[in-house]
Amino acid sequence: MSGVTNESTGLKKDFHDFEVVEKYQIPESSSVEKTKRKPKNEKKREKKEHNYPEMRYLLSLFISLAPVSFAFMTAHIRKVTCSNNEPVVLKQAVADLFKLYFDELFELGCDLGFQGFQSEWTDLPGKYDFEKRGGLFVAIEKSSSLESDSEIEKEKVIGCIAIRPLNENCGEVKRMFIRKSHRRAGVGKLLAETIINHAWEMGYDEIKLDSLERLSAAVNLYENMGFQRIDPYCECPEEDHVCMALYKN
Repeated sequence: MSGVTNESTGLKKDFHDFEVVEKYQIPESSSVEKTKRKPKNEKKREKKEHNYPEMRYLLSLFISLAPVSFAFMTAHIRKVTCSNNEPVVLKQAVADLFKLYFDELFELGCDLGFQGFQSEWTDLPGKYDFEKRGGLFVAIEKSSSLESDSEIEKEKVIGCIAIRPLNENCGEVKRMFIRKSHRRAGVGKLLAETIINHAWEMGYDEIKLDSLERLSAAVNLYENMGFQRIDPYCECPEEDHVCMALYKN
């Protein structure tokens, strides 16, 4: 194409010899001020940049609240008594979670055999019996199709936590475990809050627990909930053994 006709200006120029021509020119002495319109893309860019601080704030707010809100949407906490009045699937699910807990720690180089841990899933509720000032709770994945206890599936029980008495005034938190598929979603915090509240309701003034430094997510969770590091109160052959305590206000 050799040229194009611009009907609005009456100009005909070859592309290689095209000059920018202003159709309307305002005299310098005119009282009308010249205003240069900014390109649309520049306006959009300014608008986006203007909204960035607000967007960043909303995003940070969502991230800070998401784990807890997500946990409430995906799981609910339930006590497990292992009695004949509740679905046997709950007891079976706890046994499965205990086994997964044992296997994962073993893969990390920690063998809980010295605690006689294997007997815990065959003797439930054992030392976590509610009638003996213990406690056992699970997190169950919420489902719109779940209408009764008979429909609970073991795979839907995604986490557990327990407590046993150390003495009259102190309980010990044990066996907090969450399936890998549901970690970092706030489920651990829900379980920890549940067991803490239960301990205070049982009349304990102090809660103790022991863990390993290599379980950094769990240790960080406990510290964020107010647990303080203390001297060892129980035996453990692991070098990164850590003991913690929480005191009732």
